[in-house]
Formats: sequence, structure tokens, C-alpha cells
Amino acid sequence: MKVPWAEPGSRFTALLEALAIDWLKETNIAGVARLLGMTWREIDGIMGRAVRRGLERRRLELPT
Repeated sequence: MKVPWAEPGSRFTALLEALAIDWLKETNIAGVARLLGMTWREIDGIMGRAVRRGLERRRLELPT
């Protein structure tokens, strides 16, 4: 089901993912997972989606 507060394929809200990404700027995946009560793989998935979004945004912003 598509919802406006989460990316397709994600089990987490955009707000939770944004919080995790902010915390990843300060500590490692294991630390964020412990603080949020999530698994290492869940945080890694959030990070992977953020990287994918950033790369896509960069690709779209490149001058042609």
C-alpha cells in the first residue's frame, strides 16, 4: 500500500528514516540501531535508501 509518509518498500516513516540518517552523521550503524531499538540490517537499509535518493538527486541536477 502506498502512503505519503513512507518511501515505497520501506517499513518506516520518512520522519523516522530522517532521524536515523541524522544520527548516522554522529555515530555508526550499531549505535543508531541500539538507540532506536532496531536491527543493524534495518538501519543499513535506511542508509542505503538515503544514499540511493542522494545519487538520484545528483544525477537529476547534473547539467546536460
